[in-house]
Amino acid sequence: MNSKRIICNTSPIIGLISIGKLSLLGELFDELILPEAVYRELCADSSAHQKEIDEIKDCVRKGYFKIYSVKNSEMVKSMYGKLQ
Repeated sequence: MNSKRIICNTSPIIGLISIGKLSLLGELFDELILPEAVYRELCADSSAHQKEIDEIKDCVRKGYFKIYSVKNSEMVKSMYGKLQ
C-alpha cells in the first residue's frame, strides 16, 4: 500500500479547525507535513484562538503533524508563485 503524504499550508487547517473537522486530514492522509513557517503562523499568539492553537500543538505532540524545517530558503523564495 502506498503512503499518502501531504504538505499543507494554513488555509485547509484553518478551514477544517473552524468547523471542527481537523481530524479529516488524518483520515485522508498517512502523513501530514507542515513547513515550520506554516506552524509558526498557525500558532501565532492569539488569545482569541487559544483553543485552536492548543489543538494544533496537540496534533504535533501526538505525531499527527510533522514539522519540516526548510533547508534552502533561497530556493523556496525563488520558486514562490511559480509552482502549479
